[in-house]
Amino acid sequence: MIEDLQNYLINLGLPTGKALVSELTQYLQTRRSLNDFNQEFSNILSIHNASIFSEKIIEFLSTNGYLVITNSYVEATKKLSISAQKTGTFKIGENTRIGTNSSYMQGGSGTSIIGRGNAKIDFHDGGITFSV
Repeated sequence: MIEDLQNYLINLGLPTGKALVSELTQYLQTRRSLNDFNQEFSNILSIHNASIFSEKIIEFLSTNGYLVITNSYVEATKKLSISAQKTGTFKIGENTRIGTNSSYMQGGSGTSIIGRGNAKIDFHDGGITFSV
């Protein structure tokens, strides 16, 4: 059961192990009701098995929740950005190709990139830029 929970949290882009204990402790100290807990984990947008294409620009922004992209193809011809603000998290998960026609990342089974705390990835004609 613990292994299932860890896998579930990993798929959401959440920490596991000691980091998870720390975050849950902090969460319980700041939010006391089950309703708050349910609201916190209802802020998840999961894009799975999707093909998304734009002839110009795609921008993903996670401001207060979790954005998870798995088993998908996401492409914009000019620019693609994915970012997380301080209270947001994004995860580009396994079997996903994301970027432009000239710069992209493609991960196989078991791979992922997680961004939190003002992290940003920009795909553009000149390459890929990572920033925090």
